[in-house]
Amino acid sequence: MKTPVKILALFISMITLSFIGHAQWSPPVNLSPNAIDALLNESMGPCIGVNGATVHVVWADRLSATKGAIYYTQSADTGLTWSSPVPITDINQNAWNPAIAVSGSSIHVVWREIDTVTNHRSSCYIHSTDGGSSWGTVLVLDTVVADWPAVTVSGNHVYVANDIVTAASPFNDEIFLLRSQDNGLTWSPHQQITFAVGRSEDEAIIAQGSDVYMSWNDNRNGPLQIFYKHSANYGVTWDSDVLINSEPSYGTMVSTNGPFIDIPSASAATGHYQIHLNQSYDNGSSWGPDMNLTNDAANTYYYPYMVRDSNDLHMTYVSSAAGGQYLHSGDGGATWDPPYTLGYSQITPFILYTGCVVHVI
Repeated sequence: MKTPVKILALFISMITLSFIGHAQWSPPVNLSPNAIDALLNESMGPCIGVNGATVHVVWADRLSATKGAIYYTQSADTGLTWSSPVPITDINQNAWNPAIAVSGSSIHVVWREIDTVTNHRSSCYIHSTDGGSSWGTVLVLDTVVADWPAVTVSGNHVYVANDIVTAASPFNDEIFLLRSQDNGLTWSPHQQITFAVGRSEDEAIIAQGSDVYMSWNDNRNGPLQIFYKHSANYGVTWDSDVLINSEPSYGTMVSTNGPFIDIPSASAATGHYQIHLNQSYDNGSSWGPDMNLTNDAANTYYYPYMVRDSNDLHMTYVSSAAGGQYLHSGDGGATWDPPYTLGYSQITPFILYTGCVVHVI
């Protein structure tokens, strides 16, 4: 794909939004018309997944102050029509911050669960093997205090990463990994993959063949910075941590496409967070210079998310002045088109593509 022929905006919010004067964008579709308070993931776990022409979307509906459920919908025709949303978790529990990973007819969903009585935080998982028509039983992945699970899949290999509090005072949390080699049927024990002082959290992971890539927020050096690491053997062993962005930074994710690795983040060298991008063209062996894509000292930008299709880069992020933004590069990130305003957004507007259709929620 060189030029997207159609771009769909898929809104879970109950707020009515419209686009004016941009021929490539379709009218917005409200995916959660009956939601009380629909939310996407507050970290970088994607809430949208694709398989061929089928688009899968999850979100959390905050049903009350102490209750929430994860809802699911799908489109089998690249976003033209949508199934009725269904809860895939117990509406009497307190679930939020979902993330989804799709491989063929298998759909893997994780989320953060808060006990309605004890306020204990844990990470949970549920799996569909028939393209979302039915769902298995909920698996509680941990019994310790845990947050922000992330999930990715490559073939039958499923990976869930989450950050777990290992000490209360002084505070320390580390990132742990669970692996399944049989499409989510059985899981390995927790494997600790970060070892640092302070906060190692808000991890984003993606798998490609036997390679697993992760980026996260880490304050081992004082300010929060962006770190990266890689496993070449299905997550069994990991390379050393790599400091990707040394500026005070937050909100990162990792995107892969062949030998290309892209790590966007929000960095605040000037006092206002800007969208930065770090790239590797050799599967992480070396990294190019840090790029400031917004470069606007007057406004704040945060929560970037992107996908790459060869030299086409599609990025979304939030602007404090304009809300959700879309940014495109057709030459691998060397130059960028002017940003396009998507509309109101406070957290990550996630983006994926199916063929020549780009989807944003």
